[in-house]
Amino acid sequence: MTIPQGASSAAITITVLDDGVADCSETVTLTLTGADDCLVLGATTTADADIDDQAQGVSITASDDHGVEDSDHAEFTVSLDTGDVAEQAYVVSYSITGSASNGTDYTTIADTVTIPQGASSARLRSRCWMTVLLIVARP
Repeated sequence: MTIPQGASSAAITITVLDDGVADCSETVTLTLTGADDCLVLGATTTADADIDDQAQGVSITASDDHGVEDSDHAEFTVSLDTGDVAEQAYVVSYSITGSASNGTDYTTIADTVTIPQGASSARLRSRCWMTVLLIVARP
């Protein structure tokens, strides 16, 4: 970088790119490592800037909305809205309501699902199913 003659500073622009990965805030750090012979490094030689990912939504769909007792599964899919892959595992909470009882009318399902690192969705599958409504809890 060159500070132009007559100026006391110069800007270094960081152009932020969409990396296609669902991640939390990231940081870019620049550190001054040297200067022309007539300059010495000042008191502050490191500066940080945060890069925030796009707002990441999560949604649920009934990917197989019909199950038959003892012969077929029902399935829900929880997905990142952007379709990006998760940089880390994300735990999504949900509530379970409906006319069927968890653990009685269908195999027991937990109240959380994990979207694994490197994936953009996770499936919830249960054998036998009546009416079940899952509500994704947003923090």
